[in-house]
Amino acid sequence: MSYLLDRFIDEKEIIICGGSGGVGKTTTSAAIAIRAAQRGKNVLVLTIDPARRLADALGIKIGNEETEVPLGELGLNAPGTLHAMMLDMKRSFDELIEKISPTREVAERIFSNRLYQNITTAFSGSHEYIAMEKVYDIHRSGRYDLIVLDTPPTRHAIDFLEAPKKMVDFLNAGIINIMLKLYFQTGKIGLKIFRGGIESLFMLVERVTGGEILREVSEFFLSFEGLYDGFKNRSDAVMKLLKSQKSVFLIIMGPQEVNLDEAFFLYDKISEMGLPFGFFIMNRVHLLPEGFKWDRDKKRKLESLIEEDEKFIFDWIEKYISLSKRDREVAMNVISRTKQPLYLVPEFPEDVHDITSLKNFIDNLMSGEILR
Repeated sequence: MSYLLDRFIDEKEIIICGGSGGVGKTTTSAAIAIRAAQRGKNVLVLTIDPARRLADALGIKIGNEETEVPLGELGLNAPGTLHAMMLDMKRSFDELIEKISPTREVAERIFSNRLYQNITTAFSGSHEYIAMEKVYDIHRSGRYDLIVLDTPPTRHAIDFLEAPKKMVDFLNAGIINIMLKLYFQTGKIGLKIFRGGIESLFMLVERVTGGEILREVSEFFLSFEGLYDGFKNRSDAVMKLLKSQKSVFLIIMGPQEVNLDEAFFLYDKISEMGLPFGFFIMNRVHLLPEGFKWDRDKKRKLESLIEEDEKFIFDWIEKYISLSKRDREVAMNVISRTKQPLYLVPEFPEDVHDITSLKNFIDNLMSGEILR
């Protein structure tokens, strides 16, 4: 598979790895980043998955700062460089507010607002939105030839794709924003303009909270009023970058049928949004050696060469052959449904937990078989 993956490494500036949990997505992201460094690229691998598997595999501590991975010390000599980063949502959001606020005073007012302090629960996708912002900022800085992004599991990856629109819609706030402004500019008399359920809702919230929460919500939206255009412009720029030929999306999956729905769900969303798609990577596939043949004659010949208590090997071989057929059927189902290339990466006998196992995984990744 190396020629197609290497082509993307050479031609693209952002590679985004998506897929369900537990299929080797984080490991694959790290392996692709290392391969890019070996091809002379200056690379950043960024994870927004809260799991710390990437740090464990690379043997370093990583956080919101870009940390260089000492490839030479790890026995991974490469002409390029590799940095790793795990997103700190709060720090990154604060940095964004500071950038687009007209004054430091406006930024401080937002920082002190309780709604802002709890914004991760205020709307779906805030973590994913700030990850998009971080990718955009880092890409625009020109510090790296390639950014490899490891996204959360599939359903959260959809939040990642839809995050810019959700954030803009949230801050625009439509009729709620208008009502809050009217209420705090004109007092309770402003509510008389609204009838029925809207008025009852405001009265109920005020009675329960003593008006304090409503005031904080209003102050939050009023503080963001001058920032709306900045958020919208940046969100538009993020989506333009992701839809451009500088980016490519890969879907990582396992060989079990249960993985199909998740993979198809993400692929359909990528297609619907007009995002550039590369190929599927199916990890942990039971691959048979090229030219392998198993029949009654081969089994009889092997029986004559081994002891009686070693004949359990036949059960293992036949089970492996059965799994190999199953894996290939699942792979062909993906190709038939999507008409996209798929790479079969051989089963890896151990979890990737250190640099040695990561090296072995890279070898497996680069020796995979391509199906079209």
